[in-house]
Amino acid sequence: RKVYLPTYGLFDEHRYLAAGNKIRAFDTRFGRMGILICEDLWHPTAVAITALDGAHYLIGISCSPGRGIEASDRLGSSITWERLNRTYAQIYSLYVLYCNRTGFEDGINFWGGSEIISPSGEQVIKALYIQEDFIHTTLNDRAIRRERIITPLIRDEQLHLTIQELERIYRERFED
Repeated sequence: RKVYLPTYGLFDEHRYLAAGNKIRAFDTRFGRMGILICEDLWHPTAVAITALDGAHYLIGISCSPGRGIEASDRLGSSITWERLNRTYAQIYSLYVLYCNRTGFEDGINFWGGSEIISPSGEQVIKALYIQEDFIHTTLNDRAIRRERIITPLIRDEQLHLTIQELERIYRERFED
């Protein structure tokens, strides 16, 4: 269930929905996966929890509206999402399977551009912008292991230190 419900700009989810209260990876016949929905992906801690819970595949689902034209004649919102997807894939050595809504509703453009990013941060396949598209490919599980050997950030994570410092920050912010 979606944890972070936006209430800014054209988003008003917190008025109508209840937020989830846990983030968990889960086992499938294809491997261990995690699902994060839209705003959840903007919170690096949600992605870190999913990866540390053993996800090899991060499924990201969003309804991202098109915003801001960049110098490259691309939407700023698409550039930002693509950057996030590559960064998460590379840092956590997992596949990012990103699915974004496409089309128009009430004058709002949803830019599409779904994509799959490899554990090395490379784009595997990309859907069209602005219009419906169907993409499919075969993913190589060995790429996850290879990247985790080359860049062992998950293995070397000092989780006890992270928890210790988060508890300290929480105490200083909310208990004093």
